[in-house]
Amino acid sequence: PANAAAHPEANQAIEDADLIVLGPGSLFTSIVPNLLVPEISSAIINATALKMYICNVAGEPGQTMGFSVLDHLKVVRRYLGPSAVDLVLANDNFGSQTNSAADAHQGGGSASSASASLVEVAQPWRDTSICVLADVIDSENPTRHDPAKLATAVAETYRDHRGKRRRLPYQWPGFGRS
Repeated sequence: PANAAAHPEANQAIEDADLIVLGPGSLFTSIVPNLLVPEISSAIINATALKMYICNVAGEPGQTMGFSVLDHLKVVRRYLGPSAVDLVLANDNFGSQTNSAADAHQGGGSASSASASLVEVAQPWRDTSICVLADVIDSENPTRHDPAKLATAVAETYRDHRGKRRRLPYQWPGFGRS
């Protein structure tokens, strides 16, 4: 519905967060719909948390084929504003191992057509958001993120870029209780 309301706990979680992760997921069917809820987008914009966008590793047919990492970021900014994302986490594994795996996974075809669907980062990166590159490709399904690699990349990126944002929880469960 127009002007859909956000759940109050969602707003509170965004407000309390040290890190807000946008993605991974389908840009137009998983990420943008959440940003269409005015209270959610406003909460993200106003949050003091470090804000990270995780770019998909491959274009989506009919949606983001041919998009670069910056093209993905521009879509997110359309709903959150120009300075709403501090960091972009993107894949940097475009090697022959990935291409061979993509070729095998797709049941033939050329490695170049498989690698052509991977989302690329324009070099040099010319944007105010920091772009962090990491190998986040699943070797068995090279158009998807590897969950363990992605979790490691997110944790390391947060550790390296959190600055003064690190806070202790307001209350430690069970601490100080008899």
